Amino acid sequence: ADNIGYVIPMPVVRLFLRSFEERGRFGQLPSLGVTFQSTENRSLRRSLQLDPDGRDGLLVVGVAPLMPAATQAHLVPGDVVVCIDGLDVAEDGTVQAMDGLRLPWEYVVTRRPVGDDVEVVLVRSGQRTSVSVQLLPEPEEST
Repeated sequence: ADNIGYVIPMPVVRLFLRSFEERGRFGQLPSLGVTFQSTENRSLRRSLQLDPDGRDGLLVVGVAPLMPAATQAHLVPGDVVVCIDGLDVAEDGTVQAMDGLRLPWEYVVTRRPVGDDVEVVLVRSGQRTSVSVQLLPEPEEST
């Protein structure tokens, strides 16, 4: 095929090189094991006890049951993640990676190796709380 190209973000390349140097191999990219929905809708934000005019937070709609987000950090559908690893998460799912550059929240996770912990700040029933979540490889789908 002609004219097909792929861009691999530098944090992923650095993670690959660092993992390969340390372990002699590279497994999988890390995962939180959480699926999200944007919170751009004002009515949704109000129902989640967020500032209707605010611009932060992603709604948790699913948590892989065997991942640390569920088993250790006890994230549940209905939680709103507002910060991951010190970076504020916008309602559209982006984080401020550097001046003038917003990237999808997955950037925060894929720049860290499997086994690392990340701090997740969430809002549950209007209350902010902070939890630590260990990053594990994405669960494999059974066929």
